[in-house]
Amino acid sequence: MNWSASAKTLAEARLNDVRLDDPPRPDPQNTEEAYALQDAVTQELGFEVIGWKVGATNPAAQSALGANEPFIGPVFKERTFEGTAELKTAADALRIPEAEFALMLKADLPPRSAAYGASEVAAAVGSIHPAIEVVNKRLAGSFGDHVNRVIADGGANHAFIYGKGTETFDPIELASHAISVTVNGMNKAAGGGGNVMGSPLNVLAWLANHMSKRGIGLKAGQWVSTGLTTEVFQVRRGDTVVADFGTFGSVSVTFLE
Repeated sequence: MNWSASAKTLAEARLNDVRLDDPPRPDPQNTEEAYALQDAVTQELGFEVIGWKVGATNPAAQSALGANEPFIGPVFKERTFEGTAELKTAADALRIPEAEFALMLKADLPPRSAAYGASEVAAAVGSIHPAIEVVNKRLAGSFGDHVNRVIADGGANHAFIYGKGTETFDPIELASHAISVTVNGMNKAAGGGGNVMGSPLNVLAWLANHMSKRGIGLKAGQWVSTGLTTEVFQVRRGDTVVADFGTFGSVSVTFLE
């Protein structure tokens, strides 16, 4: 399948921050085609991939999306910020801030036939960071309309904001570590590491195995953002969101008016 026309359409929509009324043609009909189009969009954009986001890391999210497993999207250097960010967004943007544990890898997890487990991939983690992934999408309709389109659209990625890292962590405590989120100083959401496949390390193991099947693998120095730890919510222009990860620190984003 030649994805050049669809990739150009999605890339231009992202660069111009607009929502498409109709899906690009050709339209991916399965997961394999969706990832092929995702790769084509990345190539069309010319952005540098510095890691991966994992979405739909709990049954509720998968059900809402009509998915039977998590999905991934690239983390772009051009849309990555340290500590805090001020983002301009279109009037009809989703503006969904997701509080996520972000892992910085210190070792490769190359493709292989044997499955990776959580304890093994934990040794490849160099540091753990508080993070906010801002979700948006370039296609009209709900997320559940067509999960393959969500995948093709970079997994609905928009921006990635990370805080200072912690190199020493307890894998068991990580699964129960609590997170709180405020909007304009008011409590908005709460969650924890157990909400993403039981632990962020389980998400990393899933990603390593997913990438192995695609013959890609993970590299030292890459980010892995491990999925939404709280309930989903949207914010408005002018709002400031702070995700507090307790001993792991905090991170924030302001959506400019």
